[in-house]
Amino acid sequence: DFISDELADSESKALFAHAVWRATEKLNVTAGLRYSDELKVQTIGRLNPRDGGVTPSTLPQFAELRPNGGFARPVTFADTRYDYRLSLDYRWNDQFMTYLTHSTGFKSGGVSPRFFFVSHILPFGVEELKAYEVGFKSDLFNNTVRINGAVFLNDYTDQQSGAPGSICPGLSPPAPCL
Repeated sequence: DFISDELADSESKALFAHAVWRATEKLNVTAGLRYSDELKVQTIGRLNPRDGGVTPSTLPQFAELRPNGGFARPVTFADTRYDYRLSLDYRWNDQFMTYLTHSTGFKSGGVSPRFFFVSHILPFGVEELKAYEVGFKSDLFNNTVRINGAVFLNDYTDQQSGAPGSICPGLSPPAPCL
């Protein structure tokens, strides 16, 4: 139904530190910290498929995207984040180790370039994650067999997802979205 003409210019800078403290001969405490600074500028536009996708669409619902004859709308997203990781691991013997980890993470916000009408150009926020993991690692039978296991719990806030063909609530006029 449409051909996208999007330009995404992004810049991401990060600093991170990681330290392991050997609390005892068998217990390690690991800590990590990550600082992220992101800037994303998306220039969103549409090309007219009836003209072979080479000229700006002249459909009335896209008139807002054509100020002064252009066919684009820049959308900016900027964010600064701090994320961390804390972990304990205990080595029971040379063949068996257990661990417990908690960490945070994120996925940048932005705007979806898949819109049907200008009123559908809506920004979305950052997806945040709190992750928990408990597991073990083992090397058995003279290091000929390795068995590892883990249980994960990922707790998302504002998860970025969508089912193809679903109708976005609150859009006027209603339309499919991702």
